[in-house]
Amino acid sequence: MSDQNPFRDKIKQILLQHGRSRYAKVLIGMNQNLIDAEIAVAAAAAGEPVNGDQITEFCRNVQLTLDDKLAKHGAPIECAVWKQHASVGSAAVNR
Repeated sequence: MSDQNPFRDKIKQILLQHGRSRYAKVLIGMNQNLIDAEIAVAAAAAGEPVNGDQITEFCRNVQLTLDDKLAKHGAPIECAVWKQHASVGSAAVNR
């Protein structure tokens, strides 16, 4: 686990294993070193489009959340990332 944030590895694992959320799609794209437009194209090709105009903001907030460095103005998006982690994580545990 990460020394900075003990939840980082678990969040990444859950997002990557359950890649249907926009946060997961952005993280997958970030891991593949895709640019924003490429992330949007890949998501659309998978039948679950992501709004290309928001990908930069999602990338920033996913990375800041994983680094436990999110500024207060980004709290609503960080909350959404954590909610995704909690809902997908509990579903994975209950299988």
